[in-house]
Amino acid sequence: MVHYSIEQLSKLENLETLNQIEDENELLEIVKSCLKHVIACNFTGYLKFHESTLISEENARIELTRDIIRPCVAFGSCWSLYIIKSILLAEDQKINQNQLEYRLLKLSFLNLWAQALVEKDSWIIEEAEKLIAEIKENLEKEDIEIEKKTRILLEMASIHFLFYQYDKANTLISEASEACNLNVDLSGMLGKRTRYQQKEVAQLVLIYQNNQSINIPIILPSKDVPIDCNLNDDTLLEHVEVGNSEDSEEIEKKVDGRRLSEIQLACLLWAAKHEKATHFADSLVHERCMPFIETVCY
Repeated sequence: MVHYSIEQLSKLENLETLNQIEDENELLEIVKSCLKHVIACNFTGYLKFHESTLISEENARIELTRDIIRPCVAFGSCWSLYIIKSILLAEDQKINQNQLEYRLLKLSFLNLWAQALVEKDSWIIEEAEKLIAEIKENLEKEDIEIEKKTRILLEMASIHFLFYQYDKANTLISEASEACNLNVDLSGMLGKRTRYQQKEVAQLVLIYQNNQSINIPIILPSKDVPIDCNLNDDTLLEHVEVGNSEDSEEIEKKVDGRRLSEIQLACLLWAAKHEKATHFADSLVHERCMPFIETVCY
């Protein structure tokens, strides 16, 4: 099996090279490489291989146009999306369409394609909903590790979120949180938010619904990532102080982000994003979202 790097794919002269590939695993690897490149170019600031000898970005945008809805000119690596489309939506499909990996890659492609277009396209969400129903069947039949299952549920939630289907997205976010044992909830606890605060007042924080997750060891942060960025604020504390030594049992209920896994933190971010999208943008929404954000950043 030949492994094509993104550099090699960017230098392809025509699609005949890809059309001659019969190995479905090789085709899936090409799709994965192209998906990673699209994500890197548009969401991480990656600057290499933005253009291809296979097709110009302008022509790629034409190929990716749905009816009269064109991709945004600022969306990068459209040539990669074009290659993915040529493989996953080919009429003479060489990949087993019933396997979970194919369905997940196609869902990721539809998600990125929808984000590339300047307006929402109904065909994409209709295809995505069919895929989501099929993926759910796979999840019921197959024994999948917890982290992968949670990632899949969040991926499905993201495309519902993109098309403003917030109720469906919230259901999947809740299922993802349950799958990774994220048993937390918003609650009020007495504490201090400012340096000169004399009396403790109610602070909105995340607490454990039960004690199952409390004994998980603290996960040390990567040495390559700054541990904290000081606010250097004369009034606000760096972190909200909750409770005192007499309330040790109450303090233990507060969620410590360092004891949560990466996939659990991802669920918290999605919960905050849903909270912000489904409520009127005012200071109360900010107050409800900040406990999630502070837990992730702590």
